[in-house]
Parts: sequence; C-alpha cells; structure tokens
Amino acid sequence: MRNISLLNPYSIYHLWQYEYSKDFINNMINSIIKSNDNYNLLDFFNKSINNVRSYLIFESNNNIVLIDFNLNGRNIDDDLGIINFLESTSNKKIYLIMFNNFKGINSSYNNIYNIFMSDNIMFADNMEKEFTYDKKIADILYTMSDELYKLYLHEEMLLNK
Repeated sequence: MRNISLLNPYSIYHLWQYEYSKDFINNMINSIIKSNDNYNLLDFFNKSINNVRSYLIFESNNNIVLIDFNLNGRNIDDDLGIINFLESTSNKKIYLIMFNNFKGINSSYNNIYNIFMSDNIMFADNMEKEFTYDKKIADILYTMSDELYKLYLHEEMLLNK
C-alpha cells in the first residue's frame, strides 16, 4: 500500500490539479504569510529521474512564495540562492515557507517562515492519519497516478539525501 506524504513537491503538484485541494493550498499559504492572494503554481518540476530536485514556487499578483521541506535538518542554502535570484529579478514580495518534519516552534524572520511538525495533515506520517485530519484531501491525494508516484518516490530520495 502506498504512503504519500504532503511533504513532497509532487504531492502538492497532484493536489493542485483539483479545485478543493487547490483552495486548501492557497488558503494555507495565505494563512502562513498573512495574505489574501490567489496563486498560480509555476512549473519547476523535474519530470525525469536524475539528481535535480523539483521546487514549489507559487506566484500571485503581489507575491512569490517558495515552499520547501526540511526533512531531518537538510541544508537550505539552495533555497536561499533561489530567494536571492527571485529578489533580484522580480519586484514582488518574496517568501520562503519551510516545512520542517521535526518538532520546534514556528517562527518567521525576514519573510522566511519555519513551520514545524504539528498535528495536521501536512505532517501526517501515514495514510490513516491523513484520512483522520482531512478525508477530502486524502481522497484526492491517493488518486495519484503510478507515473506521478514514481516521480514522488524519486523526489523523496532526493529530499532525504
């Protein structure tokens, strides 16, 4: 049986294809950065098996939001490089939301938001918990195609390096 975590770009990509879960993601971003925008998910997804990670970059009329996942204390220097590039090439406000899969206190500084493990669907570590937290999101999540699931698994490997 598959276990699909939301802490993966391909999970978010898949969810973005459905109106209900798209609204869920849009609302989540807005609640974290205290905004009220409608976002588009930009296509920064690696569709082949190699050593290049995929990135979640959302853009609205006012903001660009990079979402990444800090699994087990991964170095975020690549995220900061992307933020620097976005800041130098756009006049929009740039945000980084980092979901950390370990305990901590949520914090923000200089438009960088660290969100730490809590009891919600983003951090659910198994299918049963996902369905307990939000059945509609979990139902959508587990319609992921086999082809996309292979990319999901490859991304998991890259995220855990």
